[in-house]
Amino acid sequence: MFDGQVIYRQYQDDADRSYVCASWIKSLRSDRWADDKPESRDTYNGRLIDRLLAVPDTLIFIACLADEPDTIVGYCVGSRVNAGARSSVLHFVYVRKQRRREGIARRLLQWCDVKESSALVHTFQTSAVNFIKHRFPTSVYVDPESFLE
Repeated sequence: MFDGQVIYRQYQDDADRSYVCASWIKSLRSDRWADDKPESRDTYNGRLIDRLLAVPDTLIFIACLADEPDTIVGYCVGSRVNAGARSSVLHFVYVRKQRRREGIARRLLQWCDVKESSALVHTFQTSAVNFIKHRFPTSVYVDPESFLE
């Protein structure tokens, strides 16, 4: 079902938003690192995600099947920082379980201009933090609410 060559492309809000938001919320819901919030966690996270996607400097790239470009197998959401800055902001990276360990996340990070030589700020604490800390040992967590202020 998700077999085939993977290609990378820009995010298309009309076509991709529903899947990106739903899978991001679902990932956060099932993650052991997720905090309990006073309101429904899904509602809270959905509002944060909507706000992040609305920021003009947000970078979103999609990994999809070459012969079915509407079939998303992964995506990366980051933010552009000042030109020449040696830091990157990563909000979320996701790859379907069936396609993990193929280097898709690594390529998506490159598309979002996240470089191993950069200082990294990440805005969501998930179980992927081990992946982040391994690849970016000096990474720093900033709460997404604080980032959006």
